This record gives sequence, C-alpha cells and structure tokens, in this order.
Amino acid sequence: MLEESLSNGFAKLYLTGLRRFVKLLTNQLTWYGIPYEFKRLPSTACPQCGHELERSLGRVMICPICGFRADRDLVPIQWAMKIIHAP
Repeated sequence: MLEESLSNGFAKLYLTGLRRFVKLLTNQLTWYGIPYEFKRLPSTACPQCGHELERSLGRVMICPICGFRADRDLVPIQWAMKIIHAP
C-alpha cells in the first residue's frame, strides 16, 4: 500500500488526513440522514468458505479449501460484495 513506501512521518500525516476525511464523511452522512455502517472487513478469511487464507508470493492470498485466490487488498472488497448481494 501507499503508506508502506512512505517514511514514518509522512505515513502518520497520510493516516491523519485519511481519518479526517472519514470523520467529515460520517458527519455529512449523519447531517443528511443517510444510514451508514462503518465495518472492518476481514482480509485473512476466505469470502467464499470462511476458511483462513494463506499468503502466497507477493500480496496474493489463497484459500487451501476452495481455491479462492485474490490480492490481499481485494479480499475485503469481495467481502463487501458478498454482504451487498446477500439475500
């Protein structure tokens, strides 16, 4: 990710700006009455079967049970898509 390539001081500055953006966004959502839920999604659990993912070369995560394979940063997106499309 971006903050991994930054020095410690710049990473803190980046994360502070990100936290400020999230706070402003949640304040706007509350002001306009738009429902939202802040939820951390797992990046080490398989979105298809729920089993623990194993790290492969680079940033690729692989499920030994069902064969799911994705970049580590895309696993939470797969969880979000699963939640959105759940009946």
